[in-house]
Amino acid sequence: MNKKLVIVWSSVIVAFILIGIYGLSNVDRLVEDGAGGQIFLGSDERLRKCTYNTQKANITYNFIVGENNKNIGRMVITYKTNKVDPDRFKFSKAIGDTQVTGVSSEHKGQTDNFTLTMNVDMLAYTGAESAISTNLVSMDILLEKVLDYDTYILDLSKTYADDIKNLACS
Repeated sequence: MNKKLVIVWSSVIVAFILIGIYGLSNVDRLVEDGAGGQIFLGSDERLRKCTYNTQKANITYNFIVGENNKNIGRMVITYKTNKVDPDRFKFSKAIGDTQVTGVSSEHKGQTDNFTLTMNVDMLAYTGAESAISTNLVSMDILLEKVLDYDTYILDLSKTYADDIKNLACS
């Protein structure tokens, strides 16, 4: 009986060690998304980032692109408020509560300190007028069905043209 117990526990310990080694070897595929979360990158994916900072909020666009740094497969948009804004809180909550094909949204926080995180699968997202379009415009967030990174950056620069100095892309 003791022999079986030792074998079982040894197997469990070896399994946990192997899982730990696997996790440690793939830690470089996790990237901070800027809002306290992490983005998992596939072996052929790269992260390109744009931020737009204003007095009201910080908006971060994390583009996950293919090896050629051109095709957007998915992206994570994070909106983090800087001050009390009941209207934008309401828009953010509405976006977080609405189901849109290809978009999963999460709204956290209260009126004075909230975050909206949107994970967008660009291949599944239809780009058609959706239930969240008006709310996105009200929050100064650009979400469109554009798969080319350079075109999306050009569209961002047009969207934020009045305050272009606050847009930074890398």
